[in-house]
Amino acid sequence: MLCFTRRTSDPLPLVRPKSLTKYQHITWITWSLLRPVLVIIGCFWIGYLTAIVGPMLHASQDASTRHRVSRFADYLNLPAKIFDNNKSAPDGILRRSISSPPSDDPGRFRYVLIPLTSVETMPYHKKRFEVCMKSILEKSSIPLFFFFVVDEPSRLYLEETMTMFSRKYRSKVEIQYTFLDQETIAKKLASSVSVVQQIVSGNTQGYYNQSIFFLSVAIHRGILPDFVHQIIMLDTDLKFLSDISGLFAHFDKFQGSNVMGIAHDQQPTYRDAFKAFRARNPTTRVGSPAPDGLPGFNSGVVLLDIARMRSSQLYNYYLNPPVAELISRKYLFKGSLGDQDFYSLIGNERENLFYVLPCSWNRHLCRKLYDEYAPVFDSYFNCDGKIHIYHASCNSTMPV
Repeated sequence: MLCFTRRTSDPLPLVRPKSLTKYQHITWITWSLLRPVLVIIGCFWIGYLTAIVGPMLHASQDASTRHRVSRFADYLNLPAKIFDNNKSAPDGILRRSISSPPSDDPGRFRYVLIPLTSVETMPYHKKRFEVCMKSILEKSSIPLFFFFVVDEPSRLYLEETMTMFSRKYRSKVEIQYTFLDQETIAKKLASSVSVVQQIVSGNTQGYYNQSIFFLSVAIHRGILPDFVHQIIMLDTDLKFLSDISGLFAHFDKFQGSNVMGIAHDQQPTYRDAFKAFRARNPTTRVGSPAPDGLPGFNSGVVLLDIARMRSSQLYNYYLNPPVAELISRKYLFKGSLGDQDFYSLIGNERENLFYVLPCSWNRHLCRKLYDEYAPVFDSYFNCDGKIHIYHASCNSTMPV
């Protein structure tokens, strides 16, 4: 314990002098009584400042950089007390990174899932991601929690990039985020969709035929924590022109057996993919443009109602390999575009599983198939009304 020693400048001696006036005598007695009390009070306050205030100040100084110390193999504690009531966390979820104090109320966040891998071999993903994230944060009016599906190079890149975004936008929007390990998630997906993936896509070696591109198909099977009931999955080649809260509002428009919201593909992609079936069935709606046809879907923006997906017997029926095999053969189909192939295939059978998201919330810019399908291209490509999200698929140029 700290103690005080007498200095030569003390106004009163510690030992009583031989002669004192009456006033000095009273003052000396008062000082003698008060001095031990003051010493005790002083020691108490020093102890309090050392034990309580010091750590608080240290924590405050570290708050802005706390998210940089997460380890790739560490276990997630997200947000602070959520897993106290959810004892088992899903495999592959890594330690949390945050830009603001943890919340004990997961219900006030809206959840977004963004896969981002291969940034070393495909560095253009970085620029796309930065454009996408900046456009989201600049316009968002709601607290957001991001799940990033990553490999190790992508995690390192995101740690640095999200640190920058967190500092820049912390006064405007509350954001939190964490990472999902791609390899662990892919292994978990393999047990759910690997056979279906092979049936639908055939060639499993293609870029979009990796397991991770079927993530949304089986996301309701233990991939995310139980408290996530709805989540929006986004590609990185997007640019938001409107508040993302407007996109979340479309969950409220789901009806009946809808399990997800997804926009039609705005090219004749599935007119081409189903051309063998269309040749045998010239009056079919399959592959024809909306509103009367079934043009197929694009999964650049997908609203996933996890609770509905879990409870839908109809949706999970189509995840059975024999069923997937049957409808794949029925439509003479082999795809190459991951999850959207599966949705386009079962959408031919069960339109009611899908809420059709307006084209303005996933406005495609790709015109890759224009030359081949020029006479009918515009019937797929046209999109009226205010654009909320641009989607620069097939390396299209993003409007400034």
